[in-house]
Amino acid sequence: MSGHGAQASALRSIGSSQSRAAAFYGDVFGWVAEPGDPDFGGYSNFTKDGHLVAGCMTNDGTAGTPDMWSTYLAVGDAAATAAAVEANGGAVHVPPVPVGDLGVMVLSADPAGAAIGMWQPGEHKGFGVIAEPGAPAWFELHTAGYDQALTFYRDVFGWDIYPMSEDPAFR
Repeated sequence: MSGHGAQASALRSIGSSQSRAAAFYGDVFGWVAEPGDPDFGGYSNFTKDGHLVAGCMTNDGTAGTPDMWSTYLAVGDAAATAAAVEANGGAVHVPPVPVGDLGVMVLSADPAGAAIGMWQPGEHKGFGVIAEPGAPAWFELHTAGYDQALTFYRDVFGWDIYPMSEDPAFR
C-alpha cells in the first residue's frame, strides 16, 4: 500500500500528461514515477524495483512531434560522438549540452533521419536494469537506408553488426 501512496504523491507533483503516462506505465509494468525536477523542465524518472528504467517529460507541442519514446545511447565523449555523427552523414539537432551534473545530452539523426539520443553519463548513469520483465529489453531500427545504416552505426559507435537475416524481404 505504501508504494501506491508514494506513486500518488509523485503523480500529483508532475504534469497531467506525465501523470497519465506514469499511471499507464505503473499499471502495465509496475513502474514508479519519481517527481520531476523543475530545474530540468519537470523531467521525471521511472523506476522498477528501485532501478532506473525510463524517463518522462511533457511534450508541449512546440517541436511539432507526436508523443514518442526516445532511445539514448551511452557514449564516453558526447562531443566526439556528435562530430562522428556529422562526419558520417548524420545530423546533430541538439549539440552536446550539459544537464547539470547528471550528464551530457545530444539529439541527432542518422543519414536516413532516424532519431538518436546520446547520453554521456555524469551522476545519472542511465538504465539500472535491462532485459528483465518490466524493463527495456530490445531496440530496433526500421529504416529504408539499411546498408547506409550498417556503415553509419559501425563507424560512429564502433558496433559489430550481425544481421539476423540476409533476406531482403526480412530487411
